[in-house]
Amino acid sequence: MENISQDQAKAYAILGVSALAIILIAISYDKISKGIEDFFGGDKEAEKKKAEEQAKVLQTVDSEIKKRIVNGVKPSYRDALYQSAALNIQNATNKSALDDKNSVAIQQLLFYTPKDIDFLKLEEAFGSRPHYWFGVSRGARTLRELISQEFTDFERNQINQMFIKRGLKTKV
Repeated sequence: MENISQDQAKAYAILGVSALAIILIAISYDKISKGIEDFFGGDKEAEKKKAEEQAKVLQTVDSEIKKRIVNGVKPSYRDALYQSAALNIQNATNKSALDDKNSVAIQQLLFYTPKDIDFLKLEEAFGSRPHYWFGVSRGARTLRELISQEFTDFERNQINQMFIKRGLKTKV
């Protein structure tokens, strides 16, 4: 057997490690590409299913508002104010976690919800809006999804405590 120089041994080791890396990448390519695709919102079927679920939630909100109005419960504000509050909440939470302004969103949420019907009207006005994470679209979300994704447990508890003080049955 012939002696292998140290340089040749290094070259063989580099080739072996490189070949192993290429094989592992080739084997896991589907998983990696699926993960990248999912991160950048490439799963159209899942997006469609989520949009359908959100539409059902919003239909339920709409029918609940109509029921309450028929029963004599009137919203506290005009629709334009709920739209404005929804836009303010969206703008305060639509960016990355580094520049979100949850306190602004919470302030808007609490100001425009003195009654249960007002929360429903705010949900209706918010609808389903796009969300971005560091500039990458993460799909649309409803107000309740925003609250569950953006706010900490402490913030949600603060909102719920304020709702309880006001006599609201709504919980976030």
